[in-house]
Amino acid sequence: MKRVLIVTTVTVVTRVIPMDDEKNLPGRTIGDLRNGEIAYTLPWGLGSFRFGRLGIKSSYPISPERKGTLSLKVRRLRDFILVDLSTAEGDEKTPSRYWSEDECLPALFVSKIDSKK
Repeated sequence: MKRVLIVTTVTVVTRVIPMDDEKNLPGRTIGDLRNGEIAYTLPWGLGSFRFGRLGIKSSYPISPERKGTLSLKVRRLRDFILVDLSTAEGDEKTPSRYWSEDECLPALFVSKIDSKK
């Protein structure tokens, strides 16, 4: 019996997305924010979770610029989302919604988020 060795090759084509373009991809959420990144989201995403801590729903959409209802300015700082208090209006300053711990990220109010790093 004669043995035959068959060799095949597979070519995989991938597209590398530069960091600047990546933040403009549709469908990004608060949970996708990178450390230090600033974005705008829906103001009603604020709520509380475990022991009344301030939280923000991680599945809410973000935009690199303020537009329409995406008006609440946020910035990721490690495990926290900083919320710019100057962009929160009315009821958003005292959130009354309750999110479960697995659907939100801990948030902190700050007086203003500086766009400079």
